Amino acid sequence: MKRLLLAALLLALPSVAAANGRIPTSVGITHAAEQDPILAGMTFGLLQSLDGGRTYQWVCEQAIGITGDWDPQYVYYPGGRILATTPTKGVTISSDGGCTFTPVGDLLTGKSAWRMVLGPDGRTVMVSTNTTAMRNAVYLSSDGATFRESAIFSDTRVFDWVEPALSDPMRIYAGSLSMQFADPQLHVSRDLGRTATSFSIPEPDAHQIQILGAQMANPDVVFVRLRVGAGGKIYKTPDGGMTWRSVFQGTVTAAAYDPPNDVLYVSGTPMGAGGAGGSGEVGGVLRSTDGGATWQMGAADPRPRCFGFDAARNVYACTFNFGNALMARSTDRGNTFTPYLTVDPMMLTGPKCCPAGTPVHDTCQPLWAGLADQLGLGQARNASCGSAGAGGAGAGGAAGMSGGGGVSG
Repeated sequence: MKRLLLAALLLALPSVAAANGRIPTSVGITHAAEQDPILAGMTFGLLQSLDGGRTYQWVCEQAIGITGDWDPQYVYYPGGRILATTPTKGVTISSDGGCTFTPVGDLLTGKSAWRMVLGPDGRTVMVSTNTTAMRNAVYLSSDGATFRESAIFSDTRVFDWVEPALSDPMRIYAGSLSMQFADPQLHVSRDLGRTATSFSIPEPDAHQIQILGAQMANPDVVFVRLRVGAGGKIYKTPDGGMTWRSVFQGTVTAAAYDPPNDVLYVSGTPMGAGGAGGSGEVGGVLRSTDGGATWQMGAADPRPRCFGFDAARNVYACTFNFGNALMARSTDRGNTFTPYLTVDPMMLTGPKCCPAGTPVHDTCQPLWAGLADQLGLGQARNASCGSAGAGGAGAGGAAGMSGGGGVSG
């Protein structure tokens, strides 16, 4: 899920690989509200913007509590906390703006926190775990720091995904697999996790599940992405999991659903001759405005590795094949994309400014020069605490990704 294709080496950014051996690219952006920091997840750590996306400072993986090929999901909690998922420590939390991360502990200790999302009420944090040979569940927090186990739990299954219904703050959907990563199920709670019901999805060999979202007008209508063999499928249920219909099959690198506009997005290639909707075109961005009944071609490039949306419902794409852009943005529902977050010394200004004694100061700052060299940032390698740039080459207004993030191939 987290691995990048070797072929992408030919399409990478100026650097061949970051210090952990991975190709530098984005894995998601979180921006809950206009005034909040933008948190851009990268294969080389976290980029944080405090000025609406014009400049970003770097937090290295080690400070967050991760290494290697793990890509955290981030939540910015009201009041200033930053939460990140980890493969063995559950969720780590920063109460000092990203300088220090510590495990939340308790029920999540030693677990792999796979998916984390902030509910539509802006206060409820939802986390799913998928550690084999261990009890897994969807965990909820109403304060961003302490978690409780919901009625969505199992001693024999792993939970790959949790997704709230945007139009119903009490509705939670979760996706699970067996400990052998098969037999997908949809779990539904209509009372914020106090009780739950489970339904099988008619693809017993599926080994990955992502819930794309629920329809605003009718939260019983849910879209689910499945990884089946080397390909992908998108299923739709009109009745909260009781019945299912396949609406897409082919190669799926990323997928997302935009509930306010009722638009499905796929990055990939549909199965069979004739392409999407009989257009004969393959690859790039595909869109459906009728629940998957028909599909239209959007932009041929970039080939997104994740999707997301800002408050204005602009579409964002994680990319490694779009010039020097780490993130691209579309203001026309995926028809065209322009660079948004780029490898530019005026935008990537250096390590985050943190006090001595914090992991970011003591661990990340000494690593910055090497990362800057690998990214081709030139003189920015000498930056200290983000002093190398003053913005101006950045994205301009505030934006970011909220929900609907893709699962990388």
